[in-house]
Amino acid sequence: MKKIIISIFMIFSFLTYSKSNIQTLVSSDINLSNEYIEKSNLEIEKMVEGQLVKFKNVIKQMWTYELMDEIKNLEDGIEKEYTKKLFNKLEDIFIEAFEIKLELENISYISDNRVDVLYKIGMYDLSDMFDLFTQLENEKKIDRMLVKKLVEKLNPELDLLRLNLTTEKAIDKKMMDMAYDLTIEFFGNNIEEYKKNSKYTYDKGYVSLVKKENKWEELSFIRNEKSGIDFKVILNKDIKLSDEYIEKTKNEIFVNLKIDELVSKEFIKMVMKKYNLTKAEYDKMFSKYNENSEYLKKGIYFVNENNVVLKYEEKVLNYFSLYTDKEFIGNLKTKKDSEREKYTLNYLFNEKSATRLKKENNYIYYDFYVKLEKTNGTWEIKELMPK
Repeated sequence: MKKIIISIFMIFSFLTYSKSNIQTLVSSDINLSNEYIEKSNLEIEKMVEGQLVKFKNVIKQMWTYELMDEIKNLEDGIEKEYTKKLFNKLEDIFIEAFEIKLELENISYISDNRVDVLYKIGMYDLSDMFDLFTQLENEKKIDRMLVKKLVEKLNPELDLLRLNLTTEKAIDKKMMDMAYDLTIEFFGNNIEEYKKNSKYTYDKGYVSLVKKENKWEELSFIRNEKSGIDFKVILNKDIKLSDEYIEKTKNEIFVNLKIDELVSKEFIKMVMKKYNLTKAEYDKMFSKYNENSEYLKKGIYFVNENNVVLKYEEKVLNYFSLYTDKEFIGNLKTKKDSEREKYTLNYLFNEKSATRLKKENNYIYYDFYVKLEKTNGTWEIKELMPK
């Protein structure tokens, strides 16, 4: 069950689309007509909406595979029918529980056929709840709870059914119907109760699109080569900024603020927090990787006078390729769930792995974005994307 839930949590991020006022930013070195921008923005919105259908089908497929695995050893009959019905209903319950909303905040035109799209996702954080359900499931507590309730509810009705000489098949069906209702009631009530104390959180991210043969397509987040795009100044088309202000802002951020150093420090803090590492542990794992990393400035996006986003392209050693190592896969299988994250980090990020990847000239490139806000005349980092 947990495998399905986590998969839904990961993929369902794009499933509920909400239209909002979308800002448009355009590179200062290109001229695009309002007609072209309006037409392209609509195409991009429709592309996002079209992705929803595809993702829904993926979810349905995943759920179906799990269902097939559950019923493959069941004979045709009431139990098989009940299991199918239960899975379909639980799918709706879990999906609805997140109340996920997706909004496009702005579309930045790097060129006439390439854009960066900023999206915002809102959802309830229910990860701890699923861990609790999994624990209860593993300890058979849910089964015992449901059986107890089923017996309490069924006993009075069974006597009546037997008195009326009801068939065994009818009794089985009655038991299955009651078990179904109790299971749905259990999950539904517990999810709603848990949500009362859960936060509705928002997260932001960028996705890059390119237009090929008059169709917008998503670009891969990770690449094997440089993007080939020069540094761009991207401006909100509805706000007029002078050339002097733009140059002054670039100087404040890139020279006075020493933004590259600040970004590096923020990344270190983010990684340490995410993996619960001390500074000494971080240095031991990542020092060799950082030595071989390169930050390439790719753009400054002026959302308004007091809000800008910086785009970087980072060149890093391709640690993703180590996931396919036989040694890694074999050892990972022997680890407990609680040990796997730490083992993975230690295997991927160490001097031996870094030396090997460097020798193989095995690098990847990816984009990241830094949101800055000007408060009381001072620029401050507010957010790194992706996190």
